[in-house]
Amino acid sequence: MQHPYEALKGEYAGYLAVMKVNPAKVSSIDAAAKRVLRPDNLEVYVAACEGTAIPPAFIGVLELRESNCDPTRALGQGDRWDRVSTNVPRGKGPFKSRLDAMRYYIHYDGLDKNSSPWSMEYACWKGEAWNGFGPRAHGRPTGYLWSATTIYDKPWGPGGKYVSDGVWSPSTYDVQLGIVPVLLRIAELRPDLAIGTGAGAAVASTEEPSTVPAPAPLPDGVGGGFLPYMNDAESVKALQSALNEAHALPDQIMVDGSYGRQTRAAVAAYQASHGIAPNGLAAPETLKSLGLLFT
Repeated sequence: MQHPYEALKGEYAGYLAVMKVNPAKVSSIDAAAKRVLRPDNLEVYVAACEGTAIPPAFIGVLELRESNCDPTRALGQGDRWDRVSTNVPRGKGPFKSRLDAMRYYIHYDGLDKNSSPWSMEYACWKGEAWNGFGPRAHGRPTGYLWSATTIYDKPWGPGGKYVSDGVWSPSTYDVQLGIVPVLLRIAELRPDLAIGTGAGAAVASTEEPSTVPAPAPLPDGVGGGFLPYMNDAESVKALQSALNEAHALPDQIMVDGSYGRQTRAAVAAYQASHGIAPNGLAAPETLKSLGLLFT
């Protein structure tokens, strides 16, 4: 559920060490990386990241996933930035420009709040937190990161995807490119934009992969059913319902069992209004305050 970076960075490092690019998707990855690097796109990402530690390439691959780098669409959810958003997060905008919208969502979603130096492992964590930890509740790596690699794609990886809000399909594969292979290709094309050191080394390798290691066990209370009487997905649903009942945010958040951006924002807002350090992680103090934990 909570998935702090320190608990997951070893898993990300393990996946990065053994992943290979799906040979059938090399040309698509190359085209996507070049789309992010187009001058009219890259200059917006660079401007949006000014005054933060965020690598511009990271914002570029998020926008790639959300809108295929469409300059008329907002980073937050792919809605038009010149209109009030109708998808989560709803009710945002309109904005003056693509750049204004991008800066807003970078701050709104806490991308500018960094708990560790940027590395590929940290980019994986930030990307998974951005999209939501829901696939973890089903024991799967997320296609948001790993699609188009042997960590996720068939015949090597297990796939799995939410096919609609809160509806999980274990047999469906994400057809969009994951952000990891695109980031690695960007690092090859523009080493000055690489995240961390040696970040571009893995992308050219398409030979048969080594065995993908199982995720390392997580500490107690992290990543499993954080309420002792519920599994992970049901625990998150209970948290989301409690946050809605407490009116943590002006708008109700979706009760879908995926601990993503909106849930994290609601937790942080609730914490701030109840004298708890607002980190967006539903640790025992927060759960007790919400009436979800009794010991």
